Amino acid sequence: MGNDIDIQIDAEADEIISAVNYNLDGFELPGDDLGQTPVVSFHRTLSRAGDAEPGQLHKLLVEVLGKPGEASKFASRVWTDLP
Repeated sequence: MGNDIDIQIDAEADEIISAVNYNLDGFELPGDDLGQTPVVSFHRTLSRAGDAEPGQLHKLLVEVLGKPGEASKFASRVWTDLP
């Protein structure tokens, strides 16, 4: 069945978003390459991602790439499926 995960990213100051990568519970999910048309605001819903089971612990790691040569930025979220 999986989880529906809502991702919202806003760049700061003169930053851009050129790619977004996802790792859910240790597994890579298809990312978003925005290199041809970088953005300053990004929104995506990952539908039915991974497994869902009452009491199951999940960890999502999101990597955001900006301008070439700049370090990536990361965010994470941890949750447990409802019983």
